[in-house]
Amino acid sequence: MSLSHKLGRGSFFYTASNILQRGISFLLLPLYTHYLTPGDYGILAVVTTLNGFLAILFTWSMPAAVGRFYFDFRDQPETLKEFWGTVVTAIWGLSFLSGALLLAAGDHLLKPVMGEIPFWPYFALGIGALVFQPFFQVFLSTLQVKGQAGLYVVFSTGQFLVNLLMVVALVVLFEWHAEGPLFALLVTSMLFSVVALVYFKKDFKFVFRMRYFKMAAHYSLPLVPHSLSAQILMVTDKFFLNSMVDAATAGIYHIAYLLGATIAIIGDNINRAYVPVAMEALTENTPDILQQLKRNGTLLMSGYCLLGVGVSFFSEEVLRLFTTEAYFPAFTVVPCIAFGFVLGNIYYVLVNILMYKKEMTKWVSIATLTGAAVNVGLNILLIPSFGMLGAAWATLVSQGVMTAVVGAMGHPLEPFRWEYGKIAAAYTACAAIALLLPELDLIPSFGVVLMKVLVAFFMILSMGSYMFGDSWYFFRLLSRWKSLLSRSASS
Repeated sequence: MSLSHKLGRGSFFYTASNILQRGISFLLLPLYTHYLTPGDYGILAVVTTLNGFLAILFTWSMPAAVGRFYFDFRDQPETLKEFWGTVVTAIWGLSFLSGALLLAAGDHLLKPVMGEIPFWPYFALGIGALVFQPFFQVFLSTLQVKGQAGLYVVFSTGQFLVNLLMVVALVVLFEWHAEGPLFALLVTSMLFSVVALVYFKKDFKFVFRMRYFKMAAHYSLPLVPHSLSAQILMVTDKFFLNSMVDAATAGIYHIAYLLGATIAIIGDNINRAYVPVAMEALTENTPDILQQLKRNGTLLMSGYCLLGVGVSFFSEEVLRLFTTEAYFPAFTVVPCIAFGFVLGNIYYVLVNILMYKKEMTKWVSIATLTGAAVNVGLNILLIPSFGMLGAAWATLVSQGVMTAVVGAMGHPLEPFRWEYGKIAAAYTACAAIALLLPELDLIPSFGVVLMKVLVAFFMILSMGSYMFGDSWYFFRLLSRWKSLLSRSASS
C-alpha cells in the first residue's frame, strides 16, 4: 500500500469520525443548555482546562514514546511487548500516585485555580477520570501507529457514545448539574480502560524494565514543556480579552476562534494518519518512499492554505446563518485566526523529523516555548489598543514564529529538502487575499458569495499549477478519493 493510500484512508476515517462526534454534540447543545446553567458550564470549562494541563503532568508525555519506538521494535515482537508493557505500567503508576496526591491534598494545592468552585465533587471527579484515561489513550495510540484507523474509529466513537448516553441520562433524567458530565467521564474512563486492557492484552506484557523506562522517559520528558506550552497557546488570548476588555468581547472572539479552529480540527485528524506514515518513511529511508513523503507533505501544506481561504471567505455567511447579530463582528478576525491554524498544521508536517530523531525532542519544546512567550507578550501589547483583532494577530504571529523555529531546526536533519520558498509564497498569497477581503466591507449578497466562489476556484487552480505543475491537480485528486479508499481497504 502506497503512502498516499495509507494517508488518504486514515485521514478520511479520522476526520469523518471526528465530524460525526462534533456534529452530534452540536445538535444536542440546545438540550444541554436547557438543563445546565451558565454556572454549570463555567465549572465544566475550568475543570476541563485544568485537566488538560494535569494530563500532561500525570503521564510525563509518555504516550508519545509508544508511537515513536514502535518503528524501532516492530520487527522484534517480544521486545515491543515489553517496551509497551513498561510504558503502560509507568503511566498507570504515575497516574495513580499523582491522582492519590491530588485527591488527598488537592483542595489546598489547587486553591489558586479553583476560585469559588468546590474541590469536592467537581475537581475530584475530573482527577479521578484522569487516573484511568491514559491507558485507553495509549491503546488508541497503538492503533494509530499501526495504521488501524478503522479500529481506532470504532473504539473512540464507542467511548464517545457511551459517555454521551450517560451524560444525557444523568442531566436530563436524573437532573444532575455540572457533576453529571464529570461523573459520566469518570465512569466512561474506568469502563474503557477495562475494554482496552481486554483487547490490548495480547500486544503487551505487564512488566517494568528500567532500560525501557529510561528510553521512554528520555524521549518524552523533554516534550512536557512543549505540551504545556501548546495548552497555554490555546487559552491565553481569551483570558487576556476577558481581563483587559470585557467578557462580551471574549465571547465574540471565542465564536471566531471556533470557526478558525475547524482548520485545526481537520489538521489534527489528518495528522493522526500522517505521523505513522512519516515515521515509516523515515525509518525505511529509501529514495522512492521519501519522495512520496515529500509530495504528500507538500500536498497537505498546500491544501491547508486553500482551506484557510475557504474558512476566511465564507465565515461571515456562516455567522449570519447560525448566530445572532451581536456575533457578526467575529468575521473580521476569522482570517487571522484561520491562517494561524494553517501555520499550526504546517508545523505538524515539519516537526516530524524532530520527533523522529530521539535526541531532538528537547528542541521541539524550544519552539513551542518561544511561541507561547511571543503569544503572551503580543496579547499584553496589542489587546489594550486593538481588542480582539490584537488577540487574533498574536495568534497568527506566535504560530508563525513557532513554525519558523521548527523549520529552521529541522532543516539540517531532513533526508530531502522541502521547497520552503514555494510553500512560503503560497501561504503568503492565500493569507494576503483572505486578510484583505474583510477590508472591502462588502455587504453579503448572492453576488458577493458568487464572487468569493470564483476567487476561491481561481486560487485552487493557481495552487495546483504553482505547486504541482497541474492546474486541475486538486480536482483530479478529489475525483480519485473513492478509489484511494477502496484500494487501501483491500490491501
